[in-house]
Amino acid sequence: TTVTATCTGLVGTLIPAGSMAQDEAGYKYVSLSDATIGASGQVDVVFLNLSTGPVGCPAGTLNKIYKAIPGWSGVTNASAGVPGSDEETRADFENRRRNSVARNARNILEAIRGEILSTVENVVDVYVTHNPK
Repeated sequence: TTVTATCTGLVGTLIPAGSMAQDEAGYKYVSLSDATIGASGQVDVVFLNLSTGPVGCPAGTLNKIYKAIPGWSGVTNASAGVPGSDEETRADFENRRRNSVARNARNILEAIRGEILSTVENVVDVYVTHNPK
């Protein structure tokens, strides 16, 4: 899950990549890049949840600084985060790989299957057969 949060504090304070914040559910987030608090006393920073999977981060819930940095006094997310996804299993990877390789082939059933699975929205399985007559 990634979320953009507004960090507040003293003008000129550097919030380095890897700085940590925590949401109300206890999930920890790490900042993805350096950010410096500007003249307005705030800066928007993108944070990444350290847990994998579709973890929700509703607006206003990323509101605790987990690791203090001098000059950084607050954090909050005005909008909800973008949920992540579960880690891909070995079987899912092999299936995705097979479909991808098959998609590059021409005039074979696996190529047709791979093309349909990768280009037609909301299709999760395809059965392709050859009818010689």
